[in-house]
Amino acid sequence: MVAKQMSSPFVGMFMRWDSEYYLAIASHGYPLGYPNIHTFPSLTATGSPMPPKIANHLWAFFPFYPLAMAALAVVFKRFLTLTPSLMVSGVIVSNIAFFVSGYFFYKLTQKLFGSRIALISTLFYCFWVGGVFFSAIYSEALFMALTLGAFYYLEENRLSNAVLLGFLASFTRSDGFLIFIPFLVYGLLQFRNSKPQSFKLMFSSAVVASPYLIFNVAGYFMAGGVFPVQLIARESNWGTYPLLTNQFAAPYVTIPSYQAFDIAGLILVLIPIVYFLLTAEKIFADEKMTLGYGHSMAQWSMSCSPTPLSPA
Repeated sequence: MVAKQMSSPFVGMFMRWDSEYYLAIASHGYPLGYPNIHTFPSLTATGSPMPPKIANHLWAFFPFYPLAMAALAVVFKRFLTLTPSLMVSGVIVSNIAFFVSGYFFYKLTQKLFGSRIALISTLFYCFWVGGVFFSAIYSEALFMALTLGAFYYLEENRLSNAVLLGFLASFTRSDGFLIFIPFLVYGLLQFRNSKPQSFKLMFSSAVVASPYLIFNVAGYFMAGGVFPVQLIARESNWGTYPLLTNQFAAPYVTIPSYQAFDIAGLILVLIPIVYFLLTAEKIFADEKMTLGYGHSMAQWSMSCSPTPLSPA
């Protein structure tokens, strides 16, 4: 294990499992072409061989976290060799990002629910058992810092900051492209009141989602004419591609069965979208009525408040 190369056990204990892959990417970048598929053991229940095209597993990990590790490691290369410097920088990046994510978590929750709930929620966020991964050489802490920052600035109507952080979050983890959803929803809600602002938010949602496409296109040219992220997810069963299907399909399922699961998964994803579009007019009407009710209540409260006594 690479972690054993570190003389300090304190730094080495943050190096586990996927940390090896991030370290490999930060050290040497992403591999070109396909690996030798004959070196892979059979993964099927029937003993049949692996599919003929398997992208290298390093392509399952998105680049921003190892890039941040490599950038900070420049400072430590003056005192350490390459691997230890990357490990130290990974620990520092993760822990700083964890504190930043806690700050944004508190600020966002405070804005939406008040200080008391924000404090209690932040304590649970920081000290739950799974929080140990936020200090390891994993991308979770950086991803949460960027995501929560994007949502906070979106609530603050600071769109440029929100888009930048959301864009970087999408380059940190493969599921980061889903951050585009709040931007899109806000854009749809603004459509009647301000079409320019609505289109701006919709365009911002596309920008936030774009790293997933960019990374796949880059992989297409580097891995030899295939989309490596998709191959890993589908043929090696590393993830959920097509969406919501690999949980049900074993690696030895034939291609027609995969296609059936593709269709079922797509329908499940489209149901809430279709429902929203069909009921959009009612949603907008309810929102307008709610806002009008709040405005009327505010006026009523002001009219019922006692008139201050004029000075004698």
